[in-house]
Amino acid sequence: DFFDFRVLGRGAHGAMPHLGVDPVTATAAVVQSLQSIVSRETDPLSSSVISVTKVSCGDAYNVIPSGCTVGGTFRSLTSAGLDALRERLMEVARQVAL
Repeated sequence: DFFDFRVLGRGAHGAMPHLGVDPVTATAAVVQSLQSIVSRETDPLSSSVISVTKVSCGDAYNVIPSGCTVGGTFRSLTSAGLDALRERLMEVARQVAL
């Protein structure tokens, strides 16, 4: 299975970061948290993987973007494992990005 989601913020000029809400730092926290799901929350004897394979945030060097997109895949050998990964992936992404 695959996933795609957006982390929304409020864009601002890089010289005035206090006027924005930086989605880049929130996205970095989400990606780091997703990486710990398999290593800390799944049975090591069941094969599971979450791979964040794409992140896109803005296209200017001096502008804090208004949002980021994150995508990737998750896999497990069982349907129950896939369901658990899907549920936890969505939960972590929502909670960390708040």
